[in-house]
Amino acid sequence: MEQALNKRQQAVLDWVGQGCPDGVWPDSTYKTSGQALQNRGLIKVIKRRGHWSAHLTEKGRQHLIERGIRPVEQSTPPPERPARKPAPRHPRAVPKALANYADQLLDELAVANDGCLIKPIESGPHAVNWASRVNAARKSGKIPHTQEIYGYRTHRGYEIKLVDIPAWRLAELTPLPVPARLTKPRRRQAPPHFSITAQGESIGFLVLQEQDRSEHVPTDKELADAKKYSWMRIPRFDYTPSNRLRFILRGGSPHRASEWADLPDRPLEEQLAEIVQEVGLRGEAAERKRLADQQAREVQQKRWEAAMQEAHAAYAHAYRVKHLGEQADTWYQASRLTEYVAAVGAHATSLPPGQERTEVEAWLAFADAHLQNLTESASAPKLPTPPKQSGDDLKPFLGHWSPYGPRSY
Repeated sequence: MEQALNKRQQAVLDWVGQGCPDGVWPDSTYKTSGQALQNRGLIKVIKRRGHWSAHLTEKGRQHLIERGIRPVEQSTPPPERPARKPAPRHPRAVPKALANYADQLLDELAVANDGCLIKPIESGPHAVNWASRVNAARKSGKIPHTQEIYGYRTHRGYEIKLVDIPAWRLAELTPLPVPARLTKPRRRQAPPHFSITAQGESIGFLVLQEQDRSEHVPTDKELADAKKYSWMRIPRFDYTPSNRLRFILRGGSPHRASEWADLPDRPLEEQLAEIVQEVGLRGEAAERKRLADQQAREVQQKRWEAAMQEAHAAYAHAYRVKHLGEQADTWYQASRLTEYVAAVGAHATSLPPGQERTEVEAWLAFADAHLQNLTESASAPKLPTPPKQSGDDLKPFLGHWSPYGPRSY
């Protein structure tokens, strides 16, 4: 279902239906609404040499009649091309075969998941040229004004999408006034004249004065100097300041553009609303990025804390495994010493009293005391408590994480 007109658009349509009488609009705000009405096929806008005019289409006329408003009879607007070509301008004709293919493509997109199709890319004389079909669909005039069609090659094939146009591109903007004269103009690389901060994002504005170029007519002195000096070069053009301005925006993430200039059919004052919207869009984008960065830092912090917790546990486990090995070595050593001490004790009983036996018995007393300590340590194992870990202790268990903060090496 087609979206209803807002109050301003309805007022402009009523005004066009009455023949665009003078004195209704105190400014040029009707032009933006007029563009929106033209996009919906209700009026036809004509811009010629700074003059703006509009007339109803048949669709616009029927819209007013259905509301009970009788539009005034309007003369046929002058053709947009020279008199020798009186035929009105139409979109470039699409061959009938391509038009049928375009209808088929749009029907497929209407029922496709997420408005996306994946077509196989083939070669040969009978291969389908999907780029041509997408282009034909784009020129068919059957795509809603709130959507756009795209086609491009991917690893999956030729991907065709029908996507919604961002709301900011469809928004109706209210024109803003602009001074007619620029004071203290600057060059393109100069610092901005002023800045506007939107949601923490500073957008710099540089206002330039455009120049007109004309053929340079050499003076007698220039001709004489050029003939006299080989290094003398006569300039080809003269540049004089014009009454046209250019705005250059710096900072933030561009959406519509970064430069706006006076155009023959669209003066800068009619574009100021877009510039103001651009500042707001860049501020909103900066705010979204700030929130996303903050969320990413929080996620990074949580992942690092989890990695640190796992590293502490892994270090404790490795420490206890190492201690277990040491306990097993102690038990094995105690078992070997027990057999050895028993053999020495048996040998000592066979020795006659004397110096040798006395020395052996002293050794056996020392060995028994040491063996008792080893046996007690091996027979009563305890789960050891790991010591306090340093950052270097945890590094082998952290992978790409740093033990000193939520950052990667």
